[in-house]
Amino acid sequence: MPISALTENLAVHQSLSDEPNGDDGLTADEVKAKFDQAALAIQKYLNEILVPAVNETQGGVKTVNGLGPDGNGNVDIEGASQSYVDAAVQEARAASLPRSGGQVTGDLGVSGSFSLGGCTLQGGENQLTLGAGQAVRLQNVASPTTGSDAANRDYVDRGWYLPAWWDSDLEAAVVKVQALQDAAGADGAGFLFFTDLHWGSNAGRTGHLAAACMDRLGISWALCGGDWVRSGVAAAKEEMEADFAAVQAALRPLRGRLLTALGNHDGSWGLVDGTPYAYNFTPEALYRRMFRDCPCTARGPDGSYYYLDDPTSKVRFLVLNSVWCPYGEDESGAALYPRQNRYGFGQAQLDWVAETGLRFSEPGWALVVVTHVPVHEDQEGKFRDHTLLTGMLNAFATGGTYQGVYPGSSQGGGGAIAPAFTNRADPSSGDWKAGYRVNSSGVETPAAGVLTTNFIPAVQGQTLHIRGLDIYGAAPDGERYGRIHFYDENRRFMAQINPNSFSDVVVSSDYDDDVKTYLLTVSNSGEQMVQHAGLAYVRLTGLIPQPGQEVIVTLDEEIQYQTTKPWDYAAVDVDFTQAQRAEVVGCFSGHLHRDALAQVGALHVAVTTCDADLSYDPEEEPRTAGTPAEQAIDLVTLNRRTRTVYLTRLGPGRDRSFSY
Repeated sequence: MPISALTENLAVHQSLSDEPNGDDGLTADEVKAKFDQAALAIQKYLNEILVPAVNETQGGVKTVNGLGPDGNGNVDIEGASQSYVDAAVQEARAASLPRSGGQVTGDLGVSGSFSLGGCTLQGGENQLTLGAGQAVRLQNVASPTTGSDAANRDYVDRGWYLPAWWDSDLEAAVVKVQALQDAAGADGAGFLFFTDLHWGSNAGRTGHLAAACMDRLGISWALCGGDWVRSGVAAAKEEMEADFAAVQAALRPLRGRLLTALGNHDGSWGLVDGTPYAYNFTPEALYRRMFRDCPCTARGPDGSYYYLDDPTSKVRFLVLNSVWCPYGEDESGAALYPRQNRYGFGQAQLDWVAETGLRFSEPGWALVVVTHVPVHEDQEGKFRDHTLLTGMLNAFATGGTYQGVYPGSSQGGGGAIAPAFTNRADPSSGDWKAGYRVNSSGVETPAAGVLTTNFIPAVQGQTLHIRGLDIYGAAPDGERYGRIHFYDENRRFMAQINPNSFSDVVVSSDYDDDVKTYLLTVSNSGEQMVQHAGLAYVRLTGLIPQPGQEVIVTLDEEIQYQTTKPWDYAAVDVDFTQAQRAEVVGCFSGHLHRDALAQVGALHVAVTTCDADLSYDPEEEPRTAGTPAEQAIDLVTLNRRTRTVYLTRLGPGRDRSFSY
């Protein structure tokens, strides 16, 4: 609504004569009134024109098709299709609202008109006039009397609508949960959980139904177990992109309060040589589509696993990637490791859980874990390292220790033996002298059966590790020529040590008896090498090794070998005996397309059926669009005093509970 300008003449004093009492005939009171006339005119304009106009623009949506919201903020609309209402709200948001910090601020501020799907949305004076269609209800509209930015933001950023067929079931679920909340009191906490949306087999009202529950019950967070996209194989990347965009729009009412896990279907498409789901989105592409808007306190490196701390309820939500695979492409662009049927966490993520996800600085917290694939079974051999996570969580819950190894599957590569050190011995060097020793004067002298190594850069205080060179044994002439020689930066001889004379300083290593070690501090006379502070090189003399035996000399490195492990190798070694622990509530998952409750040691696993019409439980009611069976959501209530978890079902299925 345009605001009228202040047009009244305020130059009152200028219109008076120099002597208003005599020339204008004004009394003293009338002269005083002239001095107040301009101020009173401004006051009247502010109070009667400007303030009402400003309040009017801050009141949110005033009318929809000429109807205003009732006391509960609901507007009954006759003649507007459900999809059209949603499109109108999204268009108004995108076209005219300022944003700050990712949140929408201000009122709708609609002006002019927009074309939506061939129909016209007229906007003016805080009205949205919608096109013709079926009757629906637009809910959560800011009341005209509110006049608050918070109410407008709640409508615009978290607005939801529900058809009338949800009224009864929603109200019944709300009543149940409110009773549980009342019983728990200050010891209560809660969240909402749904999973396996599988766009294309979904009625599409999950975001609005979830938002309605959260607003009615004061629940802060919605958790999703993943599998946003279609269950079948998308033929092209464009189809997968369309699925992501559609789910993002459907879940918009949960923006800023949704935490989601990655599912095995998310971001995989195509068929190559009979192999379905042959292509994967990159981790970076998945982050933008699924995880960027998820609130969190800390993230793993690729953003697909993270946690959020809720300080009000003192609950940490730990969301993990149970379908992790390294990203790589073959020459055709197909994924080297398709994630569709390969489940696991991987070494980096398990390390992050142990070092970050399970670290608490104070007592009194509870831990809720979310994975797509349930961790209580190996999924017919497809779930690689799930026992490492359950072992770690059990140790955390009980204040114990855990060690476990997943050696890698036949799908992994590697297995070669490789050195875990740098060998300083160099037989290709011109200074490598077979058949020579170095005498006490530093002169190279012929000697059968012995060799002297190349010059090896070293400084005082470093430790030599020697293997494959016998520095104790006798040469063919019966002499023992084994020595360690010291040189300055110009390779001038300084001193040497005879290991046979100083067995207390040239010793076997504590990790391998065949490796000898020597701390570079002692000269041939047994004196500390302070007089040789310029040490820059060492050489070694010993018996020529047997054919095939390698001479190895390292500095400050143990001479050990490692196995080049398969990509899916993982190991866990944790000790929580002295750690600050939290209550482990349980792990909430999907993937199975049916409900299940299980337990692995102290860890409870709660599996929720799919939100899509793809249930594998023959006893479950089909997801029938246009009925309260079209979606499946669990409203989860924690009573931390009794350590009881209640899952109240909205949609097909039953209410469940367990104690932890």
